[in-house]
Amino acid sequence: MQVDSELRVRANPRDVWDVLTDYDNMPRYVSTLQASSIEKRSGNQLQVTQRGTVHFALLSFPFTTVRQIDLVPYTEIRTTVIDGSMKSSQFVTTIIATPEETRIVQHGSVVPDIWIPPGIGPAIIAERTRVQWQEFRTEILRRSANLAQPAPSALPVSPQSAAGPSNADTAQNRRQ
Repeated sequence: MQVDSELRVRANPRDVWDVLTDYDNMPRYVSTLQASSIEKRSGNQLQVTQRGTVHFALLSFPFTTVRQIDLVPYTEIRTTVIDGSMKSSQFVTTIIATPEETRIVQHGSVVPDIWIPPGIGPAIIAERTRVQWQEFRTEILRRSANLAQPAPSALPVSPQSAAGPSNADTAQNRRQ
């Protein structure tokens, strides 16, 4: 099955990259994943193991994959399944910066290792792709919003400043 998708999000490309490549934390924001970890790292090449379950209507499809991931910082992620519950799967995800937003374009193919009733396979992949991209968008926007927040002051609050401005502060404000 061929999969082509595009997501547009109002975030900088680095925030997008950080979410799409945060394999160790991905189960926190991708609902199909129960476990995900980087097993090997060599430069810009990773080997990632993921385990989870895809639910569709009354059906459940557990999976385990080992993926080889080639990173082209901060523009492209190439993923190939090298072991697990799929006969094959290859994807290229491209991150494209525009002045207003970041586009995430993905093209790939997947060949399941289990029999799936005809007609239902594309529906499962289409539905899961939509849900997963929405989960990625939510996490990208959450992280972007957190980065936009001013950092809390590292200075301790003195009892005087906690109670309000001192007479000296008030006098200083009047002179300005």
